Amino acid sequence: MVLLLDTHVLVWALDTPGRLPVAVRKEIEDPLNVVYFSAASIWEIAIKSGLGKVNFQRSAEAIAHGAVDTGFIETTHHREPQCRHKPKSLPSATRYSLESPGTATGLK
Repeated sequence: MVLLLDTHVLVWALDTPGRLPVAVRKEIEDPLNVVYFSAASIWEIAIKSGLGKVNFQRSAEAIAHGAVDTGFIETTHHREPQCRHKPKSLPSATRYSLESPGTATGLK
């Protein structure tokens, strides 16, 4: 399965995986799955940190390196569920996103 993590799920998967639902964590940790994260998530982290809106435990650069070191793949495509056109370089993905605080869900 191909997974695309949103910003919250990416940060939690790296820093506090216990905050993720067990089913989501198992999908991310399954070695048969390919896990992507968007460059837009790294930009979001850098911008929000720079503006002082969020105090992340690590810098955007450290989060990006940690994600790659974990085996996640960075993509410049960020396919929203309502997007009608799938980017050619990103296979159809299950997108893990936060629906409400403390809840991660898989969106097709």
